Amino acid sequence: VIFSDPWQPSYDYLMVRLPLQQRNQYLNFLQKQSERIYIEDDLAFVEIAREKVANLRPAVHGGLVRLAPVSAKLPKTGLKQYDVKSLEVNPLIEEAITKVDPTAIETSIQHLQDYGTRDCKTPQAIEAQNWIKEQYEAMGLEVEIMDFPFFMGEASDNVIAVLPGETHPEEFVVCGGHYDSITYDDEAPGADDNASGTVGIMEIAKILKDYHFKKSIVFCAFSGEEYGLYGSEGYASWADDNNKNILGYFNMDMVAYRNGTDPINSTMIAPSTAQDLANFYKEVCGIYLPDFQINTGQLSGGDSDHTSFNNHGFQGIFPFEDIDNYSPYIHTSNDILGTSANSMEMAGVFTQATLASVATMAEIYDPTGLSDNPGQAISLYPNPTTERFFIRGVNPESNIHYTIRNIAGQLMDEGMATDGTIQASTLENGLYFVELRYDGYTTVRKILLY
Repeated sequence: VIFSDPWQPSYDYLMVRLPLQQRNQYLNFLQKQSERIYIEDDLAFVEIAREKVANLRPAVHGGLVRLAPVSAKLPKTGLKQYDVKSLEVNPLIEEAITKVDPTAIETSIQHLQDYGTRDCKTPQAIEAQNWIKEQYEAMGLEVEIMDFPFFMGEASDNVIAVLPGETHPEEFVVCGGHYDSITYDDEAPGADDNASGTVGIMEIAKILKDYHFKKSIVFCAFSGEEYGLYGSEGYASWADDNNKNILGYFNMDMVAYRNGTDPINSTMIAPSTAQDLANFYKEVCGIYLPDFQINTGQLSGGDSDHTSFNNHGFQGIFPFEDIDNYSPYIHTSNDILGTSANSMEMAGVFTQATLASVATMAEIYDPTGLSDNPGQAISLYPNPTTERFFIRGVNPESNIHYTIRNIAGQLMDEGMATDGTIQASTLENGLYFVELRYDGYTTVRKILLY
């Protein structure tokens, strides 16, 4: 079959990786579901009615890759180039990585496994979605359930949590992984693929919420990955359309399977356009986790959520399990703790590596005296206020330049604080970040308008 006129309305198009074993049986399954199918070597390209996509199952890890009539983008102009040679040890990051708790990771993997399945079209997946949301809310983060275009009606959605930056909240460092799971039958425990990565991101958020960062950090739990990266594509597309300044995306997908007594190691999966970010990750790991081996490789089949970011002009990387010895139990009922997710030590190291990278890029800092004029206690009062506030701790005769941003990092107002006063009557009620620049110093304070 030749696809001379693809992209028909109400149809989806997928590249499907064929298995080495039971190939004919799987092809027969595909032909029953598809309208048209083209086969070349170990790949099948299928046209399928959108309402039938939910019937498909991958035969190998990441075996379903959705194709769409969109143009991939190179990294955006002005994207930060990472000066890896200037990185130094930060004692706060050294402290933070020691807080990663393998026992807590194991407990949460068990919880997600106990849903039985997290196939995104099942009620159990929605229950898992709500549990993840509750965990992030309990951390005091800003959390939302993000719906996205899907093919199957009612399904679980993305969970997006944000830790706002304190000096540059408009710049974002994003980390995430998918929480949905899939098998051929109704039992899809998905411990390694990908409760492990989901929980790793949650562990990072639980630790980093207690620190201060210049830039905003976004923690993502994506849905719909197993059917073709639907959740991450929805988020990356939204970020692209809204010109979000994403400095980098760190993916965690399958981080808990260790082959025998092999050294804990990772295969770095990344396109050439994300090489800066891959180098950054390796350099950070060299500083904080010098025994963590990171090799370069390519996926022989399948994909993960980092691709959605790269397709939209954001650098994204995927530090994966050993590409030659990843879990053989994924997409089966044996993807469980102890069998597939068999090394919490390894899950902890992968989590530490992403934590250190995210904290370094978001610029962890101690706010006491770092950017403020030493000896001055800068405050804005009254706080909360209704229409204006005053600056205490700076000579009113100083030339004080201010910028006001909302929690999404959007610039709402800027100007000079005449006589140490800033008018805010034109702003809507809510939380804002006020950056003050004066006498060669910069400081940021929060203000609440009501």
